[in-house]
Amino acid sequence: MVMNLRFSTIAQAFFWSIFAGVTGIGIGLGAAFPPLNYVAAPFVCPGGTMTNTTQGYTVSPVESVTTVSLYCVEATTGSRREVGMFPTVLYSGVMYGLVIFAVVVVIMVTTANNRQARPPAEFVEAPGLNRGRSGGMRQQNRTGVRAGSTGDPEARLEKLRDMLSSGLITQQEYDQKKREILEEM
Repeated sequence: MVMNLRFSTIAQAFFWSIFAGVTGIGIGLGAAFPPLNYVAAPFVCPGGTMTNTTQGYTVSPVESVTTVSLYCVEATTGSRREVGMFPTVLYSGVMYGLVIFAVVVVIMVTTANNRQARPPAEFVEAPGLNRGRSGGMRQQNRTGVRAGSTGDPEARLEKLRDMLSSGLITQQEYDQKKREILEEM
């Protein structure tokens, strides 16, 4: 199926996914659960493994502080050096952001495909809107214009062209409805 996803929509989804990965997971959850940031180890600690230490301090009788430090342990020497939080959070956040972006793209594609796969509604029940004097339902097509409507034909044709270009209707449906509008003139 042909999808009609705009570049700007995908770019915005990418930006916000990376932002959520860095701020929400890398910084937010990474502060509460430091091992979440270990996925950055290949970038900030090449050839080694990451560990962390937690230290608690009592500042006053009613206040305590906990600090978390990340370390890179070299595989060959076993030496340990402290790793900065910024590069660790940046790398891990981008990786989590890419995962979020992949999930968002799958949802966008699925939604777009489901929208295009919907069959046209033959009859639409909208209380007070589509009922005739007899109270029965009137036939309504996918363009949202009641069958037999006497609206401006140019506006109806323009709306029909927009629906075709956005993939909401097929070429066959467009041709059929165009014929009907032109016959009404």
